[in-house]
Parts: sequence; structure tokens; C-alpha cells
Amino acid sequence: MLPDSRLRHLLSSKLMLLVVATLLLTPALVLSADFDLVPTAPPNNIDEGGTATFQVLVTGGSDSTPTITVDFEINGGPTIEDDDFLPGTNVSLAAGLTGTLTITGGVIDGQTYDLPIVLDDDVRVEANEFFGIAITGVSVGTSSGTPAVATIVNNDTATVQISTADQTVTEGDTGVTYTVELVGDIDPALTGDVTVTYGFDEAGTDTAEGVDYTDTIGGPVVLNQASRTHNIVLDIDDDGIVEPSEDFTLDLTGASASFGVGLGTDVQAITTITDDGDTATVEISTADQTVTEGDTGVIYTVELVGDIDADLTGDVTVTYGFDEAGTDTAEGVDYTDTIGGPVVLNQ
Repeated sequence: MLPDSRLRHLLSSKLMLLVVATLLLTPALVLSADFDLVPTAPPNNIDEGGTATFQVLVTGGSDSTPTITVDFEINGGPTIEDDDFLPGTNVSLAAGLTGTLTITGGVIDGQTYDLPIVLDDDVRVEANEFFGIAITGVSVGTSSGTPAVATIVNNDTATVQISTADQTVTEGDTGVTYTVELVGDIDPALTGDVTVTYGFDEAGTDTAEGVDYTDTIGGPVVLNQASRTHNIVLDIDDDGIVEPSEDFTLDLTGASASFGVGLGTDVQAITTITDDGDTATVEISTADQTVTEGDTGVIYTVELVGDIDADLTGDVTVTYGFDEAGTDTAEGVDYTDTIGGPVVLNQ
């Protein structure tokens, strides 16, 4: 039999080995980590095409699991759709406005991890869209589902333009029609009116005046999704004036609505008015005369008659002659033309 002292030493050694083996074989104790979104204050505006980067905060303990997945869902109004969003780094998206963030290399207590969601830069004109995101589950640990929010800010605009080409019209014709059009992919939910203002340019190279045409609309144009086009109808006056061709310009000057709208590139239209054949006349305005031989003579006045545009400053050359044949019995020796050449008239 072993002495008591050696027996006690042997038992103590075996007990120590048992404790060490137990510690080596027992997994490390990990406190349960909690994954929650860092709340964001509304509206948290982010333009289309930008990235909404949410933060996942880990509390309550670290976890060395190599790959951790955080599932989430997106909620919003009726206009929020799957195609409003694109996955960011380490994020995958699925139908039904759900997605997953994958974290590799474990997590550390008190640290945050990015959850980026890219906002699709579409071309649709729409209202700003508010949405929220919440964690629905994690592969390790827990989550209380605290939400975060953001607002997608629309960056698209509809445009207003004149869809009719320049026109040439003759005085007295039925007139000209220009079509104003609302252009763009507009969300059907945007039902408000678009008010378009316009005017006429008669300055510079435009030679027509307000009396040459009449705007039969006489006010702003109102467009909307149910009625995307509207005609501006102009009557052309038959003024009887002898004049060259004239033109004037229709200008769209502004567009306003409760959603994004502006003027397009085709916002001017030129109308050219051609004269309908009005002519001035030349006539002798003096009555026939009787004179006695040896008197001082006779004077006949040649006159330019007609309403002539003041811009027509050229001369009118009038030729004339004397008829001594037939019933005319006088001869050239009986009178002398003191002018002796063509008559020149002007305004």
C-alpha cells in the first residue's frame, strides 16, 4: 500500500488533468449577440441613383462565426416596388422586397456593419417615396426588429414642347395650328395639371405685328395625363396692305405643376405670312383739261395709291407717253414735256 502522502499527490494530479481535459473539450461560452438597425430620422432624403447605407449595430456579445446572415424586409407605400432597389456590397435582394446582408469574419460587440441598398435611377417622373427597412432574422443571435427609414427623392422631370414644325401661311387663309405636348414617363398617380404659359415675339428679325394674327386661345395651356396635347390656333388677318412676307415666333415661356416639369428643347415655332397679292396702283389723279394756246400749260399729277408697308422704301418707276393717233389730232410740236423722262415715286 502507498503511503498516504503519495496517494494524496497522485489523486491531486489526476484531478488536475481531468479539469484541464474538461476545459479543453468544452466549447467557448458566447454571449448571445443582438443585431439591430441604427434608427434614422425621417425624411433621410436620398436621390435616385444614390445609396441608402443603413447601419447594423451588434450588442450583447461578439460572435466568431465565419459567415453570419442578416435577413431584412423593405416596407413602403403602394408605389414602392422591387425594381426601386438594387443590391449594394454584401447585400442580395429577392422578390417581395426582401433581402440578406452577409457578414464574414464574425462580429464584435459594439461595432456597426453597413447594409447598403442602391436606389434605382429610373426615368419615371414620380413623387418622392418613403420606405422603411427592418431586420426579420439572423443566422446567429437575435434581433428586436428596430426599423430605419429613408426617402427616395425623384430626380426626373417631364417636359413640355411644341411638336409642330414651323409653318408658312398666306394672308386670309384659315390660320395655323401649333400643338403643345407633355412628354415623359409619368407615374399614373400624378394626376395634377401642367400649366404652360406662352407669348409671341415680334422683335428682332420678326417683322409681323399683333394685328397680323389673332390668338384664338388667349390664355395658358393646361395639360395632364388624360390630355397630353393642346392646340394653339392662330387666325391670320387679310389686311390688304402691300407688304413683304412677315414672320413671328410663338414662344413657350414656362411650365409648372405639382411634380417635376420643365420646358423641353422645342419651345419655339416660327410662322411666315406671305402677302396674298395686294398691289399698289399708279394713276393720273388730275381731270382732263382744256387750255388756250399760249397759256402757261397744263399739269397732270401721277399718284401712287395703296396701303403700303412702311418698310417698303424702294422707288416706283412710272413710264408714260403721248398718243397722237386716231382721234388725237395734236402733234408733238403743239406741246413740250418739261419732265422728259419716267416719273419716280415712293413713300
